[in-house]
Amino acid sequence: MVTQLQSLCARVCLCSLLLERALGSTGSGEESCWQQFEHDRRLGWLASESKDDASQVNFIQSRVEEVHKVRRGEADSLAETKSAENYSIAFHGVGVPEDLYKGCDHDPKLIKGVRTPDLLVIGVQKGGTSTFRRNFGKHVQACSSLDHEIHLFDSWCFRDAPPTQAQMSRYAYNWKFNCKKDDIWYEKTPWYYHQPWAPQRICESLGTQQKMVIFLRNPLPRSYSSFYQDARLIKHHLPLDREGFDRLVNVEVDIVKSCYSPPASTTQPFSLMDKDRLRTCCQQVASQHNLQGMPLCSCEGERDKDYYCTGVGDTRAMQVMSGLYVGHLLQVYTYHTSENVLVIRSEDLYEEERAVYKDIARFLGRSFQIKLPASHAQSNDKHTSHQEATEVPMLNETSQTLQTFYRPWNQQLETLLGRKMNW
Repeated sequence: MVTQLQSLCARVCLCSLLLERALGSTGSGEESCWQQFEHDRRLGWLASESKDDASQVNFIQSRVEEVHKVRRGEADSLAETKSAENYSIAFHGVGVPEDLYKGCDHDPKLIKGVRTPDLLVIGVQKGGTSTFRRNFGKHVQACSSLDHEIHLFDSWCFRDAPPTQAQMSRYAYNWKFNCKKDDIWYEKTPWYYHQPWAPQRICESLGTQQKMVIFLRNPLPRSYSSFYQDARLIKHHLPLDREGFDRLVNVEVDIVKSCYSPPASTTQPFSLMDKDRLRTCCQQVASQHNLQGMPLCSCEGERDKDYYCTGVGDTRAMQVMSGLYVGHLLQVYTYHTSENVLVIRSEDLYEEERAVYKDIARFLGRSFQIKLPASHAQSNDKHTSHQEATEVPMLNETSQTLQTFYRPWNQQLETLLGRKMNW
């Protein structure tokens, strides 16, 4: 019995030593550890189990080699066995207030007998969602909705109530006839994160466990790119050049400073703000900038029934305010736990696309199987925005204004997510 205990101690000692060596952190106990092992062997405490000890040592050494491979980045197979939440790039918000989440009353009858998507990509606009839709299925076994952007849950029709069972059945047709059973079914509608009622409608319709991904891009280039994309709406009020963008930035910054709560006190979703008061304040500030009628502060005519209208203004005119991510994410986290919302920096999608898709596969509990040859596994699909393709950079003074304006809001976002965004 004593011999067996001593033998066990020797093997533990050797295991500890080998692992320390593999990790490059051998401590001062190395010599004494080896001396103990050799002492045990000379006294014969290992002799009666020599074959077993040899197999134990070989096993330990094989594990050490695997540790070396991990350190060299050569062990893809080991990476696949990690916990589903052990991502290389993506992450969950870890600073979400515990008392924020309240969930919803989900009615299972709404989706009875139909399969719903495995994943929703809920934002952000100009944050890489089109790149994702174009390339995700090239890397993993996935199938996108027939409609490029469905815009179901952000529709004005569902501002006060979720879709009906019949409407959810029609929603499922986006995958039913063009997707395989084993595919990852997904849709991307990047305004879901922005529309005040969308997170609640998603919860009520698809359930509290629905998986979602949101890509967050540095709000400075995102807003400038979006300014040119939404030119048709803005051109009646502002010139479509960097001077026009500068003017829009100044009015939006003034609106936020005058009508919104300070960033440090933003602990509740924007959706809880008094819409009438906010709209009135917004219109007053816009008038001071001689931009009366600008859809920043109103949704006129048929736009009242459109998914672009938030109840305060048209999101296509809110280029700067759309980058106040923390206020919108608080709305998402009110109805969905952080474990079901995967956050990815858009910059990481552009630079490490394959790693992002691998993280999403882990998030969904799926294996990551490259569908393309290794030489083509990284799509090299560089992000191209409207601004980056056709327009000159924003004015230096505009950039400085935005950097100063966004800094405290981004700090609040980092607190909510528990991670530096490095913008």
